[in-house]
Order: sequence, then structure tokens, then C-alpha cells
Amino acid sequence: MQLLKLCTIVLRSEGYRVISGAHHYITIASIPYILGESRALDSDYLNRCREKRNIAEYEYVGGVSEDEVEEFRDDVEKWIYTNHSELIKPT
Repeated sequence: MQLLKLCTIVLRSEGYRVISGAHHYITIASIPYILGESRALDSDYLNRCREKRNIAEYEYVGGVSEDEVEEFRDDVEKWIYTNHSELIKPT
């Protein structure tokens, strides 16, 4: 799963939706405000990727390791379970 999609999941889980320009910027910038300042470096990194997107995509070869994506995904899943369990479908 792409990192931007994970950021969008977090933002939408809180009831927000970006409907104007600068969608990627706003979505990425919201991460430390929602998940906490411990994710500020992730937000900074993703913003740098966003700034370079005309040259390469967010997940170009060697840009983001699978482990980094998995770690962030795990944190997002834990956060949703803790803060928005109503969004989780029973298995």
C-alpha cells in the first residue's frame, strides 16, 4: 500500500477530506497533527518526496523500503483500532 494512501486513510478516519488544491501537501502535513509529533519526520520525508514527484513517483525503486511501509501501515492500523474502531469491519 502506498504511503500517501495510508496518510489519506488517517485523515479521512478523523472525518476530514481535502477538496481543494494542494491535496497531497495537506494530507501529508496533517500526519503529525493526527498521529502525533513522533511522525513529524515521516511527514517531512513524504513532503520532500511530494516536491520531487515530477521527477519520480512516491514509491520509486529504492525510494521507500517495504519495511518502512509496513512499519507505517502497522502504526496506522493500531491508531485506527484505538481511535476509530467503528471503521473496522468484523472478520
